[in-house]
Amino acid sequence: MMPVRRFSLAFLLILSASFGGCVEAGAKPSDDGGGVVATPSGQAPNSSPVEASPSAELPPLPPLSQDEFWTSLFYGDPDFTAFPSLGALIGASDAVAVVSLEQVVPGPSYDAGSKKTEFDAYVTVHVERVLHGSLPQDSIPIIVLLSLGDNPTDAALRLVQLQTSMPKEEGILFLQSLVKWDESLTGSSTSRYDPSVYQVLSAQGVFRNAKGVAKAATNAPGDWPTKFNGVNFGSVISLIASTKPDKQP
Repeated sequence: MMPVRRFSLAFLLILSASFGGCVEAGAKPSDDGGGVVATPSGQAPNSSPVEASPSAELPPLPPLSQDEFWTSLFYGDPDFTAFPSLGALIGASDAVAVVSLEQVVPGPSYDAGSKKTEFDAYVTVHVERVLHGSLPQDSIPIIVLLSLGDNPTDAALRLVQLQTSMPKEEGILFLQSLVKWDESLTGSSTSRYDPSVYQVLSAQGVFRNAKGVAKAATNAPGDWPTKFNGVNFGSVISLIASTKPDKQP
């Protein structure tokens, strides 16, 4: 399975309109027709993270709903990061975990080319239970997109929006290490990415606990994720834990 870049133009326009981000670029499905891995920009991070200090002259972005917040934890292109089954998604993940949300903090920025910068944040999650794979610690930083452009104020506004909208509920995330992704691209281990940082692998890999029942990300492609909607959250945890991972090519 070949990793690809995160975005398609249609998705980026939707994201920009919905969340105030300014993003672009392209993505393509894998050659073998299977799932596609969401990826970071592939550039070394800049030295200065996003500062949570937007101009006082600009109004804050409206709060996100619970669905919008959880959906934003994956910021790739849903159409090109779809897996045919739960087992296939598990097999492509480094870890599948039940998590609670702890905090949102400024993350790195990357040179995205064409005089644009990718501004990111870290959503720190507390690992309540690991269903598949393993994780190095109880608190894991998840990288998420703030904005892609040349204006750090846009990123700062988006950061505050995430910080003030963070829900107090559990979810299930399908995770991939940025270092593992880098190794899959280069064939060797580099120091480009922090080994403690993870990304959500697919829009299909986000389920929140909506008052006791599961709810998939609103942009999850395919039929199988939405079949969990309205099912007891504990039952979904048990089903995912008991599902065998499909072997990856």
